[in-house]
Amino acid sequence: MGRPLARGQLPPTAPLLWFAREAALAGGWNVLAVSDAFNRTDDPLRWVEERAEAAIRHIDGPAPPLLIAKSLTSLAAPLAARLGLPAVWLTPLINAAGTSVSQLVLDGLAAASAPCLLVGGTADPTWDARIARSVPRAEVLEISDADHLLQIPGNLAGTLDALHRVASALAAFVARPKSGGDGQRLTGLDQQM
Repeated sequence: MGRPLARGQLPPTAPLLWFAREAALAGGWNVLAVSDAFNRTDDPLRWVEERAEAAIRHIDGPAPPLLIAKSLTSLAAPLAARLGLPAVWLTPLINAAGTSVSQLVLDGLAAASAPCLLVGGTADPTWDARIARSVPRAEVLEISDADHLLQIPGNLAGTLDALHRVASALAAFVARPKSGGDGQRLTGLDQQM
């Protein structure tokens, strides 16, 4: 059966990230799945940026990558903004509580010059629809009653519908024309909290 997942840990094989990968592949992007576990004693921004930069270094070609990140890895938003990268942010840490982590994510999203897709649920305490809709160049998908895993607890049919909506939004977002190059791109998927 394997070892149990740590609280908040979502592997790249979980349905949400698996469908993100499938949407990216169907949209003509190359995929690199990053699987790692955050040590809560590390600096989260440094941890995320080191992993994102390492993944980006694997890109061979003139076109920029598309980043797909979940939760804690939305701390790559400042890096994506600096590099002008389009991104999909699944359950980004943009809560209205204004923690230092959410402020870093919000600063990165506000500075972005490339389009992005923000996906969150109304039952997720790290999500704030008002803030999401205020991000320039962002498309927003909000799932009613969805938690931080974009699941609707106790409602399997609702969770499957939410997953379908997220996968459809991802497919539409990644199918858009890519800037420059020959159509081959790298999509970074990270499993983190």
